[in-house]
Amino acid sequence: FVQLVELTGKHISELSGMIIILLDWDDKRQEMVKNFISSKIPVIVFVIQDTKTQQTLLPGPLQLTPESLIPLTVDNIQGALDKINWSDSIQ
Repeated sequence: FVQLVELTGKHISELSGMIIILLDWDDKRQEMVKNFISSKIPVIVFVIQDTKTQQTLLPGPLQLTPESLIPLTVDNIQGALDKINWSDSIQ
């Protein structure tokens, strides 16, 4: 993860948007997303969770666009993707 943050930080001016797939939505990952948003880079974040330990995700840095934070459970990834209204998620 540290390498991802460093690499995207070096090339942030070259990015036009980010689709990010994460296994956690902790402070470090939210900080990375916050950096993209503050650089005016549109972001969609997928967080894959175990069905048994699934938690409600707070939007954190995506509070202005909470539809850009999409929780997925390992046993229903395709089903959740099929239900997304992509016109609402893409800015």
